[in-house]
Amino acid sequence: MYELSRRRLLLLGAGTAASIMLAACGDDDADETQGTDAASRGTQPDPDPTSAPPADTAATTAPPSTSSETPAADAYDLEAPVRFTWQAPPTTFDPHRSQTAYDLVTLQNVYDRLFTLTVDGLPAPGVVGEWEFSDDGLQLDLTIREGLVFHDGTALDAEAVRANLERAKTVEGSTVAADLAIIDTVEVLAPTRLRLHLSAQAAELPAVLSDRPGMLVSPAAFDKPDLDVAPVGSGMYRVTRYVEGSEITFERFDDYWDPDAVRASGLDWSISTDPLTRFNALRSGQTDGTSIDPSRLREAEDAGLNVVKRAGVIFFHLQLNRSREPFAKVEVRRALNHAIDRRSIVDSVLFGQGEVSSQIFPEWHFAFDPETGTNAFEYDPELARQLLADAGYPDGFEFEMLYQTTPQYELIASAIQAQLAEVGITANARGIPVVEAAELFYARQEGDALAAPASGRADPTQTLRQLFSDQGFSNPGRHTTPEMLAAIEATSVVQSPEDRARALRDASAQITADALDVVLFFPTNLYAFSPEVLGPDTWGFGWPDFRYVGMRQS
Repeated sequence: MYELSRRRLLLLGAGTAASIMLAACGDDDADETQGTDAASRGTQPDPDPTSAPPADTAATTAPPSTSSETPAADAYDLEAPVRFTWQAPPTTFDPHRSQTAYDLVTLQNVYDRLFTLTVDGLPAPGVVGEWEFSDDGLQLDLTIREGLVFHDGTALDAEAVRANLERAKTVEGSTVAADLAIIDTVEVLAPTRLRLHLSAQAAELPAVLSDRPGMLVSPAAFDKPDLDVAPVGSGMYRVTRYVEGSEITFERFDDYWDPDAVRASGLDWSISTDPLTRFNALRSGQTDGTSIDPSRLREAEDAGLNVVKRAGVIFFHLQLNRSREPFAKVEVRRALNHAIDRRSIVDSVLFGQGEVSSQIFPEWHFAFDPETGTNAFEYDPELARQLLADAGYPDGFEFEMLYQTTPQYELIASAIQAQLAEVGITANARGIPVVEAAELFYARQEGDALAAPASGRADPTQTLRQLFSDQGFSNPGRHTTPEMLAAIEATSVVQSPEDRARALRDASAQITADALDVVLFFPTNLYAFSPEVLGPDTWGFGWPDFRYVGMRQS
């Protein structure tokens, strides 16, 4: 336990703190491998996924796009590869054993998913062209596109999908089994049609299947001993070379079902964990695109680079173990929320590149509650002190705050520590390795709170269950309330888009009413590309998406 260095606090106050890149870092998927039953998982309700967002929510369901319309096909040099530098190597090329959300960026190039997501987070067709829930919500019928094949020539049909779902549920080391536990059996109805029999209503399942649980491996490659480094999928590109942890060569797959989306001959993929190295590679012409730090934004724009900005579903929070005193008291949790100056943290550490919020869903998301808004807990130290006194802590209290040991996270933790001290709360900070955060805080229940990012899941009900149900692995102490449980379950019913959006908003409002979290901000994900790259954008979660991305015709 110790007080974070005064030098770092001074740097923070001066606004010259080190930059931060929070694109899902620090929140791995250890939670997916733990013992949570299907009823407690993110297998939740998604309305009729083919419907548009309800008219009254249109303003909050579409994030602003910073990219122009997709250029015409003849503007691309279809024989040129795109060079891209990503910030993390894949933990494995086996999607059913993938251990971190970071992997999705790499894996989606080589693996098709059953569904995709629109920029506003709603399920959209992928390998599945049509789908329908039964009236009782306990069956989901899927129709697969015809004529699909994997990179090795194996047919991608209903039987291949069935085999993949069974493998994802049962393969040793699966990190997605819990996401699919709601599926009792898979019935093949025809060569391109199958039916999922569910143990409970799970309207969120299409969104779940837009992520790694819905990625498809060639059944002929299931037993390949080198599948973790030599993938066999059916996506836009196939891997022809992999230097583990360093370089990947993706080559265009000519039999991809949506050839218009493939605008490059391939992807020359390099990996660098150092943001300055990535940026220098882009400036010097060694790569065509990469993620950048907020501190490099102006420099990137001045250099004429195309900068793509998008706030995704990843949020930074001070997560409390609410099963422990004094965090079991709602007045104390409200006091913590009022004691933190979110705006000063975003402006100083993220150079303004983040959206301050007190909700776990961003403003553009259909689960965001506009009545609650983003500032339900104004920065008000005096009110925080009064709430502490009302809760029986007029002189404050001490607790252990874990934080992940990167320079950026230390700056945020130091700001939280200093601001809480102003109202009499002593946060004894302990740095822990990023890769150990889930094990220490969630599994071993060490520490009373964790200052860290949370990578929102593909479907909002998954996020709600993980963080606020009495079975969620990412809910230390498993604290919840009857109202919260009821609110979560209401989002799991197969219902109209309007009704489900309303249920999700109610759940978000309930989190705020009971101050169940201390949400701080949504970081803006920043990507920079050479002007010669056409069509770059990011999807709603803030990840790069290489559909329609290619090089300009010279």
